[in-house]
Amino acid sequence: MVLCKDCKHCKTVPVGHVSFRSWCKILPRKNRGVQIWRKMVRPGCPLKENREVRHE
Repeated sequence: MVLCKDCKHCKTVPVGHVSFRSWCKILPRKNRGVQIWRKMVRPGCPLKENREVRHE
């Protein structure tokens, strides 16, 4: 699994002295926000490595 903060599609820019904004460039425009301080992948991530594989 690739965490959002390590993904090449994650973009982070500073918006103040201590603030920043992060988003994913491959998600639809209205649902792009990413919280990179969390240790999880965004549930809507379309990357092949992050899809859950179910073996039945």
